Amino acid sequence: MVLHEKIDMKFENLITCRGFYNQHELCIVISKMEAYIKNNGARKIGIPITATYESDTVAGKADIQMLIPIDKEIPSFQEFVFMPELSAPDCLMARHKGSPHLIPDTFDIMMSKAKDKGYSIKRPAYNVIIVEPTPANLSALEMDIYLPIDI
Repeated sequence: MVLHEKIDMKFENLITCRGFYNQHELCIVISKMEAYIKNNGARKIGIPITATYESDTVAGKADIQMLIPIDKEIPSFQEFVFMPELSAPDCLMARHKGSPHLIPDTFDIMMSKAKDKGYSIKRPAYNVIIVEPTPANLSALEMDIYLPIDI
């Protein structure tokens, strides 16, 4: 894992949706978002970005924001909101490579670094998948984790 400090995070033209979902519901929401994008004449230009605000392990659900980069502005509708820009000027950024089951370890290292440096966390971490794993090869995952901080 490589950890960088004071990295600027910036994404443009996003359709976003936030709610309390389990894994199955999240897959349905992503499919609906992709259909909404296509029906409005836009194209998905990247892999979805996620931010988890809260998790309920008993119910198996989490408060998750999905953000999908698209090629142009489209209107917001109901739960799907167009966001012209998502940015955070100062982030700790880690490139996680390997099993998704080890992501909490990467996150713990980031939180420890933030604490050691005296940084305060401004909002949830944003996860950007660089290489999607396959069911046969979960360890192929590569993901950038951006943790917005106050320096």
